[in-house]
Formats: sequence, structure tokens, C-alpha cells
Amino acid sequence: MERLELLYDISRKLSSSLDPDKVLSDILALTIPSVGATSGSIVVLDESGQARRHTLIREGWVTPVTEQVVAQVLDKGLAGWVVRHKEGTIVFDTIDDERWLTLTDDHLVTRSAIAVPWLRQERVVGVLTLVHPEPNRFGEEHLDLLLSIANQAAIAVENARLYEKVAERMREATALYKVSNQLVRTLNLDQILEKVLDILQKFFGYLDCAILLVDEEAGELEVKAARGYLQETVGKVRLKIGQEGIVGWVVAHKTALNVPDVTQDSRYVEGIEETKSEMAVPMMAGDRVIGVLDVQRSEVNAFNDDDLRILSSVAAQAAIAIERARLYSAERRLRTAIAEERAKLEAIIRGASDAILVTNERGRVLLMNPAAEQAFDVEPGTWIDRPLKTVIKDADLFALWQAYLTDGVFCSDEIPLADGRTLYAQLTPIAGVGQIAIMRDITHFKELDKIKSEFVSTVSHDLGSPLQAIQIMAELIPKLGPVNQDQRDAVGDIIRMVAKTATLVRDLLDLGKIEAGVEMEMEPCQPATVVNEAVEFLEERAKAKEIALQITLPRALPLVMGNPVRLGQVVANFVGNAIKFTPDGGMVTISTWETEGEVAIEVRDTGIGIAPDDQACVFDKFYRAKSTQVSGIEGTGLGLAIAKSIVEGHGGRVWVESELGQGSTFGFALPIASSC
Repeated sequence: MERLELLYDISRKLSSSLDPDKVLSDILALTIPSVGATSGSIVVLDESGQARRHTLIREGWVTPVTEQVVAQVLDKGLAGWVVRHKEGTIVFDTIDDERWLTLTDDHLVTRSAIAVPWLRQERVVGVLTLVHPEPNRFGEEHLDLLLSIANQAAIAVENARLYEKVAERMREATALYKVSNQLVRTLNLDQILEKVLDILQKFFGYLDCAILLVDEEAGELEVKAARGYLQETVGKVRLKIGQEGIVGWVVAHKTALNVPDVTQDSRYVEGIEETKSEMAVPMMAGDRVIGVLDVQRSEVNAFNDDDLRILSSVAAQAAIAIERARLYSAERRLRTAIAEERAKLEAIIRGASDAILVTNERGRVLLMNPAAEQAFDVEPGTWIDRPLKTVIKDADLFALWQAYLTDGVFCSDEIPLADGRTLYAQLTPIAGVGQIAIMRDITHFKELDKIKSEFVSTVSHDLGSPLQAIQIMAELIPKLGPVNQDQRDAVGDIIRMVAKTATLVRDLLDLGKIEAGVEMEMEPCQPATVVNEAVEFLEERAKAKEIALQITLPRALPLVMGNPVRLGQVVANFVGNAIKFTPDGGMVTISTWETEGEVAIEVRDTGIGIAPDDQACVFDKFYRAKSTQVSGIEGTGLGLAIAKSIVEGHGGRVWVESELGQGSTFGFALPIASSC
């Protein structure tokens, strides 16, 4: 009956509390008198068999005991024997039983003892030991009673352990929530590092801790912040990744590490004398290690798996916060740099003497510098995000934009202004933005060109008669008397040079007439007829080089308003150049077609091609390409300039497309007569 009452009292006590220390004290308080013992102890074990908690009651008083003593008892004492054998036992006299371990500093006399294991699913979760100062004080009935108590105690201890574990996880979860809550409040990297260390100290009791960040360029880890005795390493310690230290190994292998005794680990680099155990966890940003969270202690076996799990959780949140801070800092630097570069660019554009105009892909004005505002009489700032046609009324500039939208390629043209000035505009696409027009004032150059043209025209006219006289006299020399071969060759050179000079003079006079509008009488004419007649005179020259001439004409072409002689001159110039610069056996194709109110004529060859730098200048007066392939080919450099002047005098436009080694295409387009 007393046994049942005792078991009932123990059961009631065990179910009334989940505090592990209170549960152990209550068990001892009830069992010690029940078997007539004077003192007793309970050691609770973790999953690995190590002591997790212990309680000792001596003569009615809870007495402290060191972990070292508990470890000795489990290793060599009676409690250790019970754990290993998983069975209860009685020591009738400690003097005669080698299982009993007498501690040197234990002044309490013990002669008899009884110990039972607390088993839970075949695993020893604890050991109850009761003692008495006299021998032979315990018997089998006491052992049976303690084994009965052990069953209930094992359940109670396990429940308390589970409760403690859940409570600990709840505390961890709460702490980690606070960690997250604090870390998201700042984007300052230094503040984040300090907050992480504060959290490790305040919430988890890791007093000696440090944060090391990866320097990817140097391949090193640097201590950026620390607490406790590690604080002296801040800014002083740098470790080679994968080569130095436990933290270097952690970064290289992207793996958390718990080293119970650093003196026994070859990866440890001795730096701080106090360190005995170390725990390091990588801070990951995706697949990349950005740093290490490192915790150290001055005693061995200071950390367990729970510590490693906690530190890993903090490291994960710290990594997110650090990466956010770095991205924010990088974004701020980028925004500042962009703002500075934008300010510089705006200052350059605003101070530029050239008129600059930028539109987006929808034709709305994005930028207009003061020079452009003045040139086109636009009030400052009134152009922002407005359609170009509502901002600028200049027909020539708007036509340039329309030409780009039609052809989608680089365009350039002269833009005469109402105040008498002339701008040379170049319209270029900007990928992802729209178009930019840069317009330079060429009024002065136009005036110089006019003066030059007048001078050249005057000089050319005045040179005509003397050149004719020189040619006649040179041709008469052989007829006036006998000449030797050297003299005959010299006379031939004179005649050829005079003819070349005369050709240049004629071209100059011709250009002057065209620019002045002389001999440019217009009439409706058929482009096909112009092409056929011009090509017919060049067929012999093409045959001499075995070059095939291919003409592609539609059945019917609309008439154009023009001067047939001058238009034939343009076709002849394009075809003649194609024959001149195409190697023997090549091909020249002449095509004509109607397109959007115009008739286009194009000459394509398989010749040597033109370099991109030369293409922008081929229609300039006296310009000749710098290629060595054309240095030996004669020419005045005026043919294409004359052709351009003729076409523009007809209200048309010219173009060139070429690729070195692949040939060239020269073309022009004229308005259809009905639309003139």
C-alpha cells in the first residue's frame, strides 16, 4: 500500500511541472526517504550520452556539483556502469565493489548504494543513484521500487526535455524574428555588422564573436567587426581563402564547421591565445560566399549542434541584410555617378555652339540646347516632350526627319534659316533612345565656297583661250620641221597635260554653270531614255575591260521634270566610274524603278568598294579616296560633285552604299513630273 501511495505521489509531482530542475528535485525528495537513503543524485543524458543536467541532494539539501565530477562518475563510477549495462544494481559495500568511485574531495562517507537507469525506447535518458553511510542498507525490494519509479521518471524527464526543447526553439524563433526585425531597419553596412554582433551576444550569449567579409579581388577574408577578446583583430587580420584558418576553409568549402578543440585541428591558425573551441558559418548570397560568422570560446567542447544551427540561422539573415546594404550602396554610387555624368553632359550640350536636337522613337522632343532654341526661334523649355512638328516649323529640318523615318539610315542636309544663316545637319539614330540631330553653322564656309567658286569660274574662263593656243602650237611643232623621238615624246606630254587641264577647266566651268542654274532648262523626260542613251556611249569602254553591263528597266516609268542632257551626264558619271573602278571581268548593273512619288536610278558594280570614312565625302569637290588602289586612276575629283549639283538642282537626292572589296552602289532619285 505504501508503495502504491509513493508511486501515486511521484506521478502527481511529475505531472504537475515541466521544469526539468524541479522535476529532478521532486523525484529525489520522494525517493530518498522511501528507501531509507540519506543522499541521492540524478544525471540526465542527451542523445549522445553526455550529461545534460544533474541534481544532487545531500542530507536534505540540494548541493552543487561540477561538470568535471559528473563526467568522472559517468566514465568510471557506478552511474557509468548502469548506463553502459542499461540495468539497475545494488552496491552492498562500496569498499568491496570496484564499480564505486570514491572522489578525493568527497567528505561524505558512503558504504552502500543503489542505482537504476531511466530507459526510454531502449535509450538511457538518466541515472538515479541513492546512497547511505552504512553498508547493506538496500535490498531487492528497494531496487524493484526504484525501477518502478524509473519508468515514470523516464517519461517525465523525456516530456520535460521535449518541452524544454520546444521552449528553446520558441525562444530561438522569437530571437531570430527580432534579429530579422532589427536588420531590416538599416541599410548601413557598418550598422548591420554591429547589430548582428549585438544580437549574438544579447540573445544567444556568444560573447566572443566576429564577422569576416570576403575581399574577392585579393582572395582574402578580413575581420570587419568583432566582440569580446576577438575585438583586437578588427582591421588587422586577413586570411587567405582556402589556405589559412578555419574560416578560410569554411569559405572555400561553403560548409559550416564546429571545432571542439582547435589545438587538435590542423586548419587552425594560432592567433589568439584564449581560443580553445571555434564555430564558423558561411554567409551565402545565392551560391556565393560573402563572409563568415565566427564564434570562439576559451574552453574546449563549448558548442554543440544546436549552437551550429542557431549560428547558421543568424548567418542566413545577416547575409541577406549585408547583401541588401551592399546593393543599396552600389545603387547609390551608380545613381550619383549617373547624375554627375548627366550634369557634365548637360553642361557640355548647353554650352555647345552647335545646335543639338534629340527626339525619342515616337518623335517627341527630349532635348534641345540653347543654340537650337535660338536657331529655330523656340522659347526655352516649351519643347519638353512635345511632338517635333509642333515645336519646329522649319520645313527643311522636318523633311530631314521624315527622310530618316522613311529610309531608317543616317541622313544629312543643309538647313537654311530665316536669319540668313545655313546649318549643316546630321541626323543619327541612337539605339534605345531615338534620333539626334547635330547642326553646325556653315554660313561662313558657304560664303567662302561661293567666293572660291566665283574665283575658280573666272580663272577657268580666263585659262580657256591660253590653253587652246598652247595645244594648237604644240600640235604644229612636228609640222614646222624635223623633230627627234625625245622631242616628239615631249610634245605628246604637253598635249596630254593641256588636254587634262582643259578637262579640269571644262568641269569647273560646268560646275559653275550648274550652281548658277545656267543651261538647266527643264522639260518632261523619260528616265529610261536617259539611261539607255548614256549607257550606249560607254559600251565600248566596258567591252575593253570585259565588263558586263546589265540594265533593268520596268515596262513603264513615269516622266520626270528635268534636263535630259544634264541627267544623262549624271548617269554617265555613275556608270563611267563603275567601269573605271571595277576589275576586268566584273559586272555593272543599272536599275530604275518608281517609289513613293519618285523615280530612282541606281548603278551597282562589283568593284573595289569605298571605305566608310570616304563615303561621307565622295560628293565633295576635289575629293579623292585615299586608298592606294585608286592612286593611279586619273580623275579631277569633280565628277560626283557635278552629279550631286545636277540632281539637287532638279529637286532630287543622291546616295552611296559601299563595302570594301564588295563593290559600290551610287543612286539618285527625282520627283515624278506630275508631283512637281
